[in-house]
Amino acid sequence: MTAVKDRGEKNRERRMSLGAHLVELRKRLFISAIAIVVGMVGGWILTDLFVWDAIQEPVNRVVEAQQGEDAVSAGIIFPTISSAFDLRLQIAFTLGIVISAPVWLYQIFAFLVPGLNTKERKYTFAFFATAIPLFFAGCAAGWFVLPNIVKLMTSFVPEGLRPCSRRRSTSTSC
Repeated sequence: MTAVKDRGEKNRERRMSLGAHLVELRKRLFISAIAIVVGMVGGWILTDLFVWDAIQEPVNRVVEAQQGEDAVSAGIIFPTISSAFDLRLQIAFTLGIVISAPVWLYQIFAFLVPGLNTKERKYTFAFFATAIPLFFAGCAAGWFVLPNIVKLMTSFVPEGLRPCSRRRSTSTSC
């Protein structure tokens, strides 16, 4: 086959033009964005149901272990008017990314696979077959390690002092 095709010859190899690739990419990105937004809505709802309590629980357990049964709860303090909304939005976005991961990973996969040869497709299928479960396993591991990380980080506070944890610059836990 020659490098330059005759304009009258049909596209037997089903090659796409640059414009067609960009349209396909836009479609895939739009679907991924919609999935992330839907996941964020789900994350926003899940925040009320259990995420606030689940995030505060490890901190409260460490404070109780260090200060005894009569310790004051170490709850989250919001120093500005919008910091509670900011934190909730960050949590919803993070949960949206995790919840929608199968959709946006599939969109990446579906965009890349048509351009691969048979051998490359086998490796790609194997990669995605392992990437999705490992992604969720990593999320679960992070969730279960969180209490130990809080305990480790607060162990560096000198005797007689009280830790005051910041969630970036938007919220504080004292």
